[in-house]
Amino acid sequence: MTLASCIGCGCDDLHACVDDLGPCSWIVVDRDAGRGVCSCCESHMERWNAGDRSVLMLVAKITRDGETEPYFIEKNGIGSFPYFLEVEAGDKFSIEWVEMSQEQFEALPQFEHVRLAEKWLEEITAAGDAESEGKMDEAGTHRAEAQRLSEKVAERGFDVLDLIEADELPASLL
Repeated sequence: MTLASCIGCGCDDLHACVDDLGPCSWIVVDRDAGRGVCSCCESHMERWNAGDRSVLMLVAKITRDGETEPYFIEKNGIGSFPYFLEVEAGDKFSIEWVEMSQEQFEALPQFEHVRLAEKWLEEITAAGDAESEGKMDEAGTHRAEAQRLSEKVAERGFDVLDLIEADELPASLL
């Protein structure tokens, strides 16, 4: 059986919402798609009936007083925001709760380093593939692009090797 997630709140078969009536249940569920609408999210039935199966997340949009760029944190990660934002005594923030899809969340500028690392992995893998086929010029082009992407990630304070799962790395990098 495929686990299903609610398109309204993200709860799933193993992590139910709880309201005044107790744990939620499925109003509708599509096991093949792994999506449904739970009893706490009846307001999302219109989206469901229109064919929208995207899971909406509740996300905290946090802005430090005096700054203009917000930082976004998933509801279940809100406890870690002092670490992300390097909070000090006296700091003040505004928090606005917003709904967005997983795709919208991952497309936020704060995750650009992750997207760049994924592109780096594509380039470094293509370089290895080209080398194994004896296409050294093509491999060099891919390696140069991988190096450029690695440098862009480093400019953001990260190392590409820390952002890619070890089992995704080409054997030549292990």
